[in-house]
Amino acid sequence: MKRLLGILGAGVFLAPAFIAPAAAQQVNNYCWVSNGPPVQWAPCSAANPLAITGAGGGGLSVVDSAAWTTGVSPFTPSGGVFNDAATLSTGTQGTFRLTPKPAQIIDVDSVGNQLHTDITSATPAGANTIGSVKIVDTAGTNLATVKPASTAPVATDTSVVTALNPNSPGIIATGGSTTALSVPVNMNSQYPVNSVTTAPAPITASATGTTASVAATLAGVASKTTFICGMTISSSGATTPTAVTVTVAGTITGTMNFIYSVVGVATDNQVPMTVPFSPCVPASAANTGIVVTQPGVGAGATAAAVTAWGYQL
Repeated sequence: MKRLLGILGAGVFLAPAFIAPAAAQQVNNYCWVSNGPPVQWAPCSAANPLAITGAGGGGLSVVDSAAWTTGVSPFTPSGGVFNDAATLSTGTQGTFRLTPKPAQIIDVDSVGNQLHTDITSATPAGANTIGSVKIVDTAGTNLATVKPASTAPVATDTSVVTALNPNSPGIIATGGSTTALSVPVNMNSQYPVNSVTTAPAPITASATGTTASVAATLAGVASKTTFICGMTISSSGATTPTAVTVTVAGTITGTMNFIYSVVGVATDNQVPMTVPFSPCVPASAANTGIVVTQPGVGAGATAAAVTAWGYQL
C-alpha cells in the first residue's frame, strides 16, 4: 500500500510539472513539430505554421433574417463532392453531390434522375418534342385537347374557355379597322342589339289617300328607341303638275325633307320614290314616333300611299 501511494504521489507531483511547460508554450506561440517521442515544439513561423484542423460543429448561431454584410457577417460553409459514380446504401452517410460548375444537384425523383441533366444538355438540331404539356383546371381535371390544325374535332374533345385580350389590335376593335384586321362575324339578325335587349322588334307603317295629305307613323314604345330604315312614296298623277315636300319628322336632330314631283296627267301612275336609310335613323328620344308625311298632290289624283319600315330597340 505504501508503495502504491508513493507511485500515485509521484504522478500527482509530476503532472503539474509536465502541464505547466505545455501551457507556457501555447501562450508563447509555440507550434507542434512532431509527436516524437518525445513531443517536439518550436516557435511558430512561416516555415513552421500553426496547423488547424477540425470537424463540423454547431457552434455558430445567427439571428433569423438578420442583415448580411460581405466580409463581416459569419456563416458556416458547406461543401459537396463531384462524383457521378458515387452511391449510398441505406443507413450510410454521404456528402452533397455537385456538378462540374460546381453547383448542387437536385434529384427530382426517387431513382436519381437529375434535373440538371435536362437543363444543361444541348437541344438536338431539327424538330424536337420537349416534354408533354397538359392543361388542367385547379382540380386537376378537364384537360384541354391539343391536336394538329388539320385534325377534325370529335365530341369527346375537351375545350378551353378564353377571353380575348382587349389590348390586342384587330382582335377586339375599339374603332375603325381595316378588313385585314377585322374579326368576321356571323349575324343572326339584320337588326343590331344593345345592352337593353338582344331582340329588336321590326316594325312597318303604311297609309293611303287620294288628293289630301297622307302620313304613316312608326310608333314610339316606352324605354325603346324607334329607328326608320326606309320609306316609299307613291301616287297617281294630278290635273296640274306639281312638286311637294315629303317630311320625316321625329328623327334625331330634326325633320328630314324630300322633294316628290307629280306629273300633270291624272290617269298616269307616278314612279314611286323609295328612300333607304343606311344606317337606319333613330328617333330623337326613347318612346318617340317617326312620322312620314306626303302632302296632297292636288286635284285629279286618284290614289296616294306612304309606307315606312324600321325597328324598335
